[in-house]
Amino acid sequence: MEVIVSLFIKPVLVFCLGFAAISLFGRKSVAAMDNFELLLVMIAAGLFSASLISFRMSAAVLAPLVLAGLYLLFQYLLLKPAAKEWLGSQPTVLIKDGAVDYQALKKIRMPVEDLLSQIRLKGFSDPKDLALAAYENNGMISVIPNSRIRPLQPGDMQMDPEPPFIPIPLIVDGEIVEINLRFLNKDKIWLNQQLMANGRNLDDLADIALALYNQDGTVQIHWKNQTPGLTSGPYGYKPGIEKG
Repeated sequence: MEVIVSLFIKPVLVFCLGFAAISLFGRKSVAAMDNFELLLVMIAAGLFSASLISFRMSAAVLAPLVLAGLYLLFQYLLLKPAAKEWLGSQPTVLIKDGAVDYQALKKIRMPVEDLLSQIRLKGFSDPKDLALAAYENNGMISVIPNSRIRPLQPGDMQMDPEPPFIPIPLIVDGEIVEINLRFLNKDKIWLNQQLMANGRNLDDLADIALALYNQDGTVQIHWKNQTPGLTSGPYGYKPGIEKG
C-alpha cells in the first residue's frame, strides 16, 4: 500500500495541488512576474519536489496550500496603498519631461546605457523626446512621448472613426464554430449559401482552413493547400522544376 501511495497517489495529488496553486498567478510569463511572484515560483519548485520524496502525505498536501495562502495574502496587501509603498511594488519614474532621474536609476541599479537601450527599443533615441518613462513592476519600461512627436491621432483632426471590427471565425480547420453563428443570428442554411456563392457547399468543409465574417457582411474563405498569388510568375517557381 505504501508503494502505491508513493508512486501513484502522491504524485497525482501534488500535481493537482501544484497546478491549482500556480494557476493563482494567472497567465504570466516569467518576464512579467514581479519579485515576489518569481520567488514563490522558485519556492514552489522546491516544495513540490520535496513533497514527492517525503514519506508524509500531510507534507504533500500542506506545502502547496501554505504557498497559495502566502500569495493570496501578498495580493491582498498590494491593495493597500501603505503596504504597496512598503513592499516597493510601485513604478519608478526614470525620465520626466525629458530629464533623466539618476537617483531613480541608482535605486533600481540600472546603468544609463541600459535605459538608453530600452528607450531605443521603443523607437526613441533621445530622452528629451519623452514626457515620461517608468520602470514597471514586471521589469519592463513604459514610455509616453512628448505631444510634439507623438503620432497624429484622429481626434487631432476632429475625426470620429468607426470602432474597429475583428473578423469573426465561422469555420476553423473544417469545423463550424456554432457559437459564432448564434452570435450573428445566422444558421447553417445561410452559411451554406455563402459557400455556394464560392462554388462549394457544407459537404466541402474538410477543404476549408478558415472562413471569416467581415464587417460588410461578406464571408472570406481560405482553402487548404492553396497559396493565392504564387501559382504563376517568378514567385511560382519550385525547386527542381525548370521554367520554360
